[in-house]
Amino acid sequence: MEIWKDIKGYEGMYQVSNLGNVRSLNYRNTGKTHPLVQMVTNKGYLKVNLRQRTVEVHRLVAETFIGNPNMLPQVNHKDENKHNNCVDNLEWCTYKYNNNYGSAIQKRIKSNPRVKPVVMLNVNGEFEMEFESSAEAARHIGGNGSNVWAVCNKRAQSYKGKIFVYKDEWLIKEGYF
Repeated sequence: MEIWKDIKGYEGMYQVSNLGNVRSLNYRNTGKTHPLVQMVTNKGYLKVNLRQRTVEVHRLVAETFIGNPNMLPQVNHKDENKHNNCVDNLEWCTYKYNNNYGSAIQKRIKSNPRVKPVVMLNVNGEFEMEFESSAEAARHIGGNGSNVWAVCNKRAQSYKGKIFVYKDEWLIKEGYF
């Protein structure tokens, strides 16, 4: 069931619903309600214009329907769909939580052309695991990504008893190419 509430600071002018819809209460001074057009920001979120001010819809829903006693700064989409602004899909969170939520790390890795897959070998040079990046390999062994990077770039012999090699170099060395 759709529930409508006044938007703080715009009481009597605009309302937002628990389903992520926004409406004007006095459309063009007619006294009629009218849904506002939702546009997409350059980061993929939905936004509306409220009296010459652009506001992201997910923040309006969270501010109106979800308590924030810890004063957390960001709103996370639980299903990672930036267009799903239903109150049940939103939660207040920290920057760190939001930036590491779900597949966020994998998306950043895939969008960064400098990130290369890494292979971890034991001290005898035998394959152990494969990772999408030196940072992911470092997280796995509880270490530092720059140290893994240093081994991959032959600036160090090993790190935490492991040898790291870029996957493409390892495949060539092993005779796959």
